[in-house]
Amino acid sequence: MSETKFTWIQTHKDINNYLSTRENNQKELIDLLKSVGIIGFNDKDLDGKKIDLEEIDPFSFYGYIYKYGVEKKLEYLQKIAEKISAYMPTDVWGIPSAQIWLFPYKAKRVNNEIQRIWTFFKKELNDQINDKDFEKRIYL
Repeated sequence: MSETKFTWIQTHKDINNYLSTRENNQKELIDLLKSVGIIGFNDKDLDGKKIDLEEIDPFSFYGYIYKYGVEKKLEYLQKIAEKISAYMPTDVWGIPSAQIWLFPYKAKRVNNEIQRIWTFFKKELNDQINDKDFEKRIYL
């Protein structure tokens, strides 16, 4: 019996296309993740008080999907694929578990971190990343 692997690659391409049009509607991305059952969208304000996350970068979007075990990863990826009319994956073979965020809490976001990550994402989509892009720190 042969098992089809890496069906998620086309799904990722479709999600990347979707994400590339949502930079100015990041709340919609958070709502999409919530709508499939993903939890944990707490940010922190200057006083350390929990507040709702209101902005997100595309890599952290994926991080929310892949913070779970294999079964949940596939379930969430399939639900998102269905909601955005993306290719329906049948596996998540080779996708590691991920940390959720690539940016600091709101109180410590002082260097346009999320916008800088979006810029990096768009450069990646257009095969425009260069060595200098890796020399820049996203945040301190």
